[in-house]
Amino acid sequence: MSPELKKAVIKIVPDYFSWDQKRQEQYRVDTPKEDAFKIRQFLLRELFDIFVSNEDELEEAWRAMNEAQCGKSVLTITLVLPPEIHIFVLDLTI
Repeated sequence: MSPELKKAVIKIVPDYFSWDQKRQEQYRVDTPKEDAFKIRQFLLRELFDIFVSNEDELEEAWRAMNEAQCGKSVLTITLVLPPEIHIFVLDLTI
């Protein structure tokens, strides 16, 4: 897990790393919508220094990123995120 993702998870779900593997996997499968937004929001801020306060702003920020930034986001996401989250976050760049 990347340092950025680990920081996001600790901030959003402080008990996550105290859970057993099965509970962590279930959380990743059934991540609450609000937590998913907060994690994406945190990653956008950490990786690109872009601040958003709601889902619309987050979606607009992804759309507004120039080609170089999008290339960086795909590379960064590919390198730092585990597969189950990798697919979820990559979907945001479409």
